[in-house]
Amino acid sequence: MKKSRPIRKKVTILLLGVVSLGSFLGGVIADRLLVMRTNTPQPLAQIIPLNRPELGIRYRMIPKETALLNNVPAGAYLVEVVVGGSAKEAGLLQGDIILKIDGTQLDDEKESTLADLLNTHTVGDGIDVTYYREGETKTMTITLKESQ
Repeated sequence: MKKSRPIRKKVTILLLGVVSLGSFLGGVIADRLLVMRTNTPQPLAQIIPLNRPELGIRYRMIPKETALLNNVPAGAYLVEVVVGGSAKEAGLLQGDIILKIDGTQLDDEKESTLADLLNTHTVGDGIDVTYYREGETKTMTITLKESQ
């Protein structure tokens, strides 16, 4: 007696565009894609969430020159910490400056921006965040949530 195998069909997916964009300090980050399956009996348009991890913050990078002039470290200055976000639940506050993610110093001129470092993780990952607050540097572990 032969074992039955599931039928597997190739499905061609055509990317139609980005459906929803989150504004992020002058740039945009896609959180959903609109795709169309073209070789199915009835073509189907579908929105696919990208399941990106996020901290739930808005920030501005403090360049080294500005940091020196203001006697603070260079890093990601937290403009807003979103209620319900990973950062808020872990205890980060508006005005904190994120310096490192998992031991890697943030640097806007290299491929170690905050967004670059977060994109190496998935939802549910724990990351070590080193931050500066009121003259002290501390480290905490934050579990990343899915972007909303």
